[in-house]
Amino acid sequence: MGFLFGDSMARDCSKTYVTGESYFWAFWRTAAMDCKAYPIRRLTKMELDEEELRLSSLLDGTDDDTPAPLSWEVIERNMRYWSFSLTESELFTMVLSSVAKVGDEVVVLDGGKVPIVLRATVGDSDQGTKTYRVVHVAYVHGFMDGEALKWASDGRLEEAEFSIV
Repeated sequence: MGFLFGDSMARDCSKTYVTGESYFWAFWRTAAMDCKAYPIRRLTKMELDEEELRLSSLLDGTDDDTPAPLSWEVIERNMRYWSFSLTESELFTMVLSSVAKVGDEVVVLDGGKVPIVLRATVGDSDQGTKTYRVVHVAYVHGFMDGEALKWASDGRLEEAEFSIV
C-alpha cells in the first residue's frame, strides 16, 4: 500500500487536510471517492469507520487476516480513468484523466449536486465577460455533501458568477 504516498507519508499523519483528518486518510478517501463497489455507492459513516480501521491495520502490518479495504475495487477502477489532483487552494480532487487540464476550474454551482470542472473558452463574450464550458464532473474531498455552501457563507470560499456557453 506504500505506493500511494510512500511509507513515510502513510505513517506520518501529523499534517491535516481541511476536513481535519490526516492527509493520508483524506488522500485515500479521495482516491476512492468515498465509494465501494459493486454496485458503486457511497460509503456510509459506519463503513467509513470500518474502512479506516482496516486501512490502519494494513499499514501497521500487525494483522495478516485484515480484509481488504471496502473501497479497494473502486480505487482500482478509478486509477484507470481518473487522476488525483490538488487545486491551488490545496483541495484534493479526482478528475477524469482524459479531459481535465491544468488551468481548469473546479466549482460547485448553486443548486448543483456535485462539483464540476469548467474551462475558460477562447475569446470573450460580447459583453467582455469571461465564458466557460463544462468539461466534466469532479470529486472534491470534503465538498460532496453541501460543505462548499457553508464554506462560502463563512468566507472561506469565494462566490463568483460564471457565464457558461
